[in-house]
Amino acid sequence: MHAVCINLMRALITLWRGKFKALDAGSGNYIIPADTWELIGEETRDSNHWIPAAFAGSLPNIDVDFGNFTAEASAFWMTYIVPHVLRNRLPDPYYHHMLDLVRIMKTCTKFGMSLQEHAQLSADIYEWCLAYEEHYYQYKPE
Repeated sequence: MHAVCINLMRALITLWRGKFKALDAGSGNYIIPADTWELIGEETRDSNHWIPAAFAGSLPNIDVDFGNFTAEASAFWMTYIVPHVLRNRLPDPYYHHMLDLVRIMKTCTKFGMSLQEHAQLSADIYEWCLAYEEHYYQYKPE
């Protein structure tokens, strides 16, 4: 849970902010401006008014309180909030790549899974990783 919900989420957010290990966007256009992150943070914090407490704990402003996100809050944010707050803010193909991750996360947290679903999940994770390298690292090992 922590590998995806904390580590991967942190990597994606720092990529989308343009602050990931001195890695620029290369030929991509996935960096979301700081003023848009302010809005995303406010929308995240304001979503607490509409989310039943049984679904998730209180979500902090992701723009200024990212360090206070627990694995549970990160999982909820990535699964249920991200598709809405990044719509029309994260350009394609990055937005659809992120939606693929949301689908993978929802599949992984299901109560049960058939053998066919498990095989499909393995293929989906493999394809997602390949697309991650293509979109963000752009096959440049340096």
